[in-house]
Amino acid sequence: MPNPGAWSRSLELLLKDEEGIKFYRNYLKSQNCDESIDFWKVVEEYRSNTQKDQLEKQSNHIFKMFISNNGRRTVNIEPMTRSKIALDLKAKPTRYIFDQAQNDIVEFMRKDSYQKFLDSKEYKNLLV
Repeated sequence: MPNPGAWSRSLELLLKDEEGIKFYRNYLKSQNCDESIDFWKVVEEYRSNTQKDQLEKQSNHIFKMFISNNGRRTVNIEPMTRSKIALDLKAKPTRYIFDQAQNDIVEFMRKDSYQKFLDSKEYKNLLV
């Protein structure tokens, strides 16, 4: 059973709860900004990949989808971070290639969409 009351303590607690992620993502989707949580989640999955031969393929897919300026779901990160990832992809991608971008997105969510989620009627309805 989800514990929506705990989600207001911190974004990190919400992100540790699959139900919390689901509700937060649904809220973000209703606001047309679910690319942030989707990027966060795909990076979590990417980082836990133990098959090194898959890293290059996956990292290129993540880059094209979320990092590239021409991506279908480009996330809002610093240009310097975007450039560093592009350079690192040309070398040899590691499981940690997207860490800075993911940290940037978590900070962005913490300051913006997470606060809006907590103030939303959707979240407040879960508390009743």
